[in-house]
Amino acid sequence: MKHLLVISEVYSPEDFRINDVVSHLSKKFAITVITRVPSYPKGKIFPGYVNTFNSCIDNGVTIKRYPILLNYNTKKINKILNVIWQPFAVAFLVLTTKFDKVFVFQTGSIYSYSLLLGLRLKKNKSVLWSQDLWPEVGYESGLPKTRFIDFFLSFLTKFTLKNFNKVLSQNFEFKRYYSSKYNVESDVVYNFNNIEKKSLYVKREYSNTLLYAGNMGVLQNLDQIIAFFIRIKSVTNLLSEFKIYGEGSCYRKFKEKYNGFSGITFHGRVSQEIITNELEKCRYAIFSLIQGPIRKTIPSRFQHLYNCNVPVIFIGNGATKDFIEKFNAGLVFDDGDDILNFLNKIKAFESKTFTTNDVFNKKKILKQISNSLKN
Repeated sequence: MKHLLVISEVYSPEDFRINDVVSHLSKKFAITVITRVPSYPKGKIFPGYVNTFNSCIDNGVTIKRYPILLNYNTKKINKILNVIWQPFAVAFLVLTTKFDKVFVFQTGSIYSYSLLLGLRLKKNKSVLWSQDLWPEVGYESGLPKTRFIDFFLSFLTKFTLKNFNKVLSQNFEFKRYYSSKYNVESDVVYNFNNIEKKSLYVKREYSNTLLYAGNMGVLQNLDQIIAFFIRIKSVTNLLSEFKIYGEGSCYRKFKEKYNGFSGITFHGRVSQEIITNELEKCRYAIFSLIQGPIRKTIPSRFQHLYNCNVPVIFIGNGATKDFIEKFNAGLVFDDGDDILNFLNKIKAFESKTFTTNDVFNKKKILKQISNSLKN
């Protein structure tokens, strides 16, 4: 059996789709996973784990972990130092691992893979599935931007991408961006969700609930989401209750300021089952991203909303806006839109039958990933 090396910042017990990718690929490969100690999303190590280099075998998969600086959600310097440290930790563990092929699930810094030198010069097939644009996401998360830093990091991004035989992009905005800026061609492989596309479309016209479920960090634009709800509630009772689920670096700040105000309630981190039940009761789910290159991303939470047949309100433009409009997945409130004009959009949208295609089919996407690893 061929040996596949999987490299990812996150892995079980953290809840990411790479867990399902590894489970699927383990039927064809003997797999070793290189990842950091589990700490997402709070920046604190999970109970039962230690923040050191360590190795174990779980369900036939060898897992090699490396330590990081914790509390990166609240300490910006720790986040920056992790970006610098992780390439060396990953390279060290790769040198001690035997493999025939490499699959990188790139969520977080792409520079964690910048020292994997010579992959294209070897017979080893190497594939990178890109989930975040760097250095752009780094700047939007607080990384200082100067002409020299931007030149160096852009060079390093191109160098890293070209190290791989194949690059997979999470949407067409990524594909166009990599092609135009770095002359790197890629195949589009959408993210999937573990919930299969539902066939039932719940009647929602009697609900007045808006729902947010996801991370609450600096990129999620939650201040604009809340401002949108307050504005729309001031002119109509169509949406008079706003339930917010999830945690993150900005959770406490927003909860202290808005919890209990004007129908807004914060519920913290809850189980997926609770989220799924609440999604059946709401009229719309809502999310956004701050202005900038981050809007070229389709956030992972969107696939869950889409497969649950929940109409979405997205604030902003970019890849998510294009997808929603192409597949009739909901409504877009562009930056600077008039709230009364948006009410007319809602009326027009709700006057039509709401149906969507099975775009994020898990089996098809996993097959795409398997095919990408073929010689």
